[in-house]
Amino acid sequence: MSQPNTYSPAGLIGMANDQLMSLAEGGKASLLDSVSDLVLTVNELAGRFHGPAAPVAGLLREAANGIDTLRRDIADRDLGDLIADGRRLATEQPALAAGLAGALGFVAVRLLKANMPPAQSR
Repeated sequence: MSQPNTYSPAGLIGMANDQLMSLAEGGKASLLDSVSDLVLTVNELAGRFHGPAAPVAGLLREAANGIDTLRRDIADRDLGDLIADGRRLATEQPALAAGLAGALGFVAVRLLKANMPPAQSR
């Protein structure tokens, strides 16, 4: 069977799909790095609670462990599986999927803003 011509609709769709998957893999790696940073920050914050506030430190460490477990699970999963899970969630629980999409969008915007250079004064 011959390969589709790069300029044919099938070839262009294949190229677009490859590019999107490459971008998604990069986004996954960036997300995992950001989550790792979040885990470190939460653990550092937990280290500041002593004495009567020690239970708060324990809760923070528990939260950091839970977040890190989720990060490891995402890191170990194939991107195609993650996309399939997202589609299944959107079909089975659209309200939850919409809420998660909004929350992820908010986080993405905050991360983008945090990584942008400061605005120049005129």
